[in-house]
Amino acid sequence: MHAVLVQAVAGNAVIAKTPTEGGVACLALASALAAREGVPLTLLGGSAGS
Repeated sequence: MHAVLVQAVAGNAVIAKTPTEGGVACLALASALAAREGVPLTLLGGSAGS
């Protein structure tokens, strides 16, 4: 999450992949808190595969 925030604050577009061993809730919470503080951040979700 640290690298995501550094890039977002620098004005770069960032895509974060959720960890395969869990961590979705932590990433969602961190993204929500960052967005609440005004960091231009959007979290997208989806499933892999076709």
